[in-house]
Amino acid sequence: MEKVRNQISEDNIIRSNEIILNYFFTRIHTPVFSFSFEGESGCLVLTNIRLLFYETKGIIHTSYKFKWDRLLREIRDVSTGGSWNKYLTIDGTKYFLENADTNAVRMTFMKAIQRAGEEQLAFPSSTQQVQQMVNVNINSPSASPDTIYCTHCGFKNDSDANYCKKCGTKIV
Repeated sequence: MEKVRNQISEDNIIRSNEIILNYFFTRIHTPVFSFSFEGESGCLVLTNIRLLFYETKGIIHTSYKFKWDRLLREIRDVSTGGSWNKYLTIDGTKYFLENADTNAVRMTFMKAIQRAGEEQLAFPSSTQQVQQMVNVNINSPSASPDTIYCTHCGFKNDSDANYCKKCGTKIV
């Protein structure tokens, strides 16, 4: 886990309002009597805002490389599958977990996704709604030069903010 932590720190990928909740190591699975492989080898990193995946590089001298991230609010399905629930499926992609109870991990993901959704109670459903909300807020008497509104979610941020404190989007 230390190698993953070091790589995350080196990549400077965690935002100021983001907290790492847990790490889940994954492996490649070879079904019996098959020459095919399933899953990916690496580490799923669950934060309060996103799910990140660091891919394993190398066999003897293992290192990790950032591969992708997804906002928790964009994840639509987390389920378990296989005999004895041996893998976790996230939006259709299988992850074979090392030394973890897939049902417990699924519940951890579901709770994090639910919390992320609750933090965005009045989240607008379209870009146009956000733009309307931002334009109304900018023109309102309560707007000040010390604040800037996120064009993604409409949250009121300090004018010197680089990322939205609510959704983590880069402020332009």
